[in-house]
Amino acid sequence: MCDFKADPKWCLRHGVVTVTTTNFCPANNNGGWCDPPRHHFDMSMPAFLRIAKQGNEGIVPVLYRRVACKRRGGVHFTLRGQSNFNLIMISNVGGSGDVEAAWVRGSGTRSWVPMHRNWGANWQSNVDLRSQTLSFKLTLVDGKTLEFFNVVPSTWRMTVIELNELIDTKFKVSEWMSGKVGNTFSPGDRAVQLDLIGRVRGLESAESYFQNLGPS
Repeated sequence: MCDFKADPKWCLRHGVVTVTTTNFCPANNNGGWCDPPRHHFDMSMPAFLRIAKQGNEGIVPVLYRRVACKRRGGVHFTLRGQSNFNLIMISNVGGSGDVEAAWVRGSGTRSWVPMHRNWGANWQSNVDLRSQTLSFKLTLVDGKTLEFFNVVPSTWRMTVIELNELIDTKFKVSEWMSGKVGNTFSPGDRAVQLDLIGRVRGLESAESYFQNLGPS
C-alpha cells in the first residue's frame, strides 16, 4: 500500500494491491535502485493506480509485507548458459515464493548438485549437464522442499540464435552504460565489453577499442 502519511498528495488512502515479484534487477554497486538496501517494486500501471493517484506515475513511498503466493501453471525453469555454466531462472513459485536453496541433478549424475544464487531469481551450476534429463530440488524460506523430476528433456540446448541474441543484448546494455556521464567502468567491466565487441563487431573493432582505452 502507498504510505499515505508520508505522501498524502499522491497516495490513495487505504489503497491496497497484492502483486507477485521476481527479482530482475541485478546489483551494480553504483548506488542505483538495484543496490541494497533500496527495496523497490517496478509495478504495472493498473497495479500502481490501485494505490496512487494518476498524474504521478513515478515514485511513491510504499508499505509492504509478504503474503502467501498463489500461482498457476507450476514452477518455471528458464535455462541459459553453455557447456559447464548453467544459469537457471526459477520463477512462478507459489507458497512463500522465496527460494532459499536449489539443486539440480542430471540423468547422468548420482546425486543432487547444489546451485548458487547468481543474483535475484537466477541460480547457477558449474557442471556439464548437456544431453542429460534435468531434475530440480528447491527449499523455500518457510522450510518446504519441492522436487521436480525429469522436467527438462535431454534434448534441451541453447541454440546459436538464442546465444547470439543474448550477446547482442548484453552488448547494447554495455554500450549504453559506457556512454552515461559519470559512469566509470572497472577493468573487469572493460574486459567484458571488449569480449562483447569482438563477438558482435569483429576482431578489428575489438582491437580498435583496446587501443583507445584510457586509464581506468
